Amino acid sequence: MKLGAKTRVQLYLSSGRFYHKVIILYTIISLLKLELEGNAMQPPIRLLEKALNQTLIIRLKDNRELEGRLKAVDVYMNCELTDTTERDQDGNKIVKYGELFLRGNNILFIKLA
Repeated sequence: MKLGAKTRVQLYLSSGRFYHKVIILYTIISLLKLELEGNAMQPPIRLLEKALNQTLIIRLKDNRELEGRLKAVDVYMNCELTDTTERDQDGNKIVKYGELFLRGNNILFIKLA
């Protein structure tokens, strides 16, 4: 007896060897679709665009910390800050810069002040 391709796939899936993996994968894909449709996950650049004119604290890769108001941001996370001050690890002011352009690849993390 010769089985068609569709019948062979149905038998293979119902045999249990592959069936559970397909169900798990389908469940993961469904959950991801729900999260993306509900706007639960947003690209970081969108969050930065929403934070325009807010005060941010930015830690640089060389462990310096800057606090300033976000004036502009681009897709490379280059940031233009105003009223910017550099602070040490204890939060004490070191230098006041005023306006500052910060290249995105120097940023370690950003948080709202």
